[in-house]
Amino acid sequence: MKQSSSIESEQHQTRYSYDPAGRTSPVRQAFADNRESTAIQRQLMVAMANSPQAIMQRLISQRIHSSPRVLVQRKMLSGISGESVLPTQPGKGVTQMVNVGFIPVNPGNYRGTTTITGISTTMAGDKAFNNSQRPQIYADNVNNGGANAPIIGPGQHPTEDTNGGALIDRSVVTPIEPEIDHIVPRQDGGANDFSNARVLSKANNMNGGVIRPGRVNQILRLYQNITLSANIPQNNQPNFVYGPTQINAGAALSNLQGSLLALHAGVNGINGVAALSGGNVNSISAAGRNTNNYVTVV
Repeated sequence: MKQSSSIESEQHQTRYSYDPAGRTSPVRQAFADNRESTAIQRQLMVAMANSPQAIMQRLISQRIHSSPRVLVQRKMLSGISGESVLPTQPGKGVTQMVNVGFIPVNPGNYRGTTTITGISTTMAGDKAFNNSQRPQIYADNVNNGGANAPIIGPGQHPTEDTNGGALIDRSVVTPIEPEIDHIVPRQDGGANDFSNARVLSKANNMNGGVIRPGRVNQILRLYQNITLSANIPQNNQPNFVYGPTQINAGAALSNLQGSLLALHAGVNGINGVAALSGGNVNSISAAGRNTNNYVTVV
C-alpha cells in the first residue's frame, strides 16, 4: 500500500532529524517568506536614488569636481608627477587645458650664466620647476660657469666627526647655496619655462633686491596649440568677430589674444596682456577648452 506524502505550505518545509536508533523522525521548521519585503526594499532604494536630495547631492559633487580650484590643483599634481590627471566629462573625453605663463622678453638681461631654453606642454604660470627640470638648469649653469665658481680658502672650519674631514663653515655656505629662481615670480604668473629660470645664491634670492622685469618687459607665452575665435555682441553695433585663428605652442600672445582668453575664463575688463595678474593667468589655465562668454577655444 502506497504511503501518501504530506503537502506543506509555501511557508513551511519538512526536515528530518537523525535518531541514533536508526530511525528518522520528521521535524517541521518554519521559514518566513521575505520576497515581498525584499521587493519593497528595492523600490525604496530606487526612490531614494532618484529623490530631489540625492539628485542635488550628485549635482553638487559634479560642480565641485569640475570647479576651477580643483582643476588648478589637478594641474599642480600633473606638474609634479609629469602625468595627466585631468578629469573626464561624459561625452567630452579629457578636458584639455590652456596653459599660459609669463616669461621675460629678453632672459639674458636677467641672467649672466644660465642660457637654457625650451618649452613643453606641461609648463604654465605659477608652477614650480619640477625634479626633471632642476638638474638640467643646474647642469647648464655649471657648464657655462666653469672656473667662475668661488673657492673657499683655508681658515677656521668645522670637522667631520667620523673621518676628520674638513667641512665648510655654515656661515659661509648658506649665503652662497645655489637656488633656482623664477625671473618672473610664480605669484605674478611666471611660468616654469626654462627661459624664466636662473640660478641665484640663497642670500640674493631671499633679500628681494634682485632685478626683475616689469610687465612691459614680459611676454605671455602659450604652451599648447589652440584655435581661438570670438563673436561678441556690442551695443548698437555689429558684433565683434575674431578668428578662428590657429596659435601654436610657444607663441607670445598679443594684447587682443590675452584679453580674449581672459574673457573666455570669465575675467572681464582686461585691456591687454600687461593688465593680467597672476590670478588671471591661473583662471585662463583653469578654464579649459570650450565656448565661454562668446569666446571659443579648441
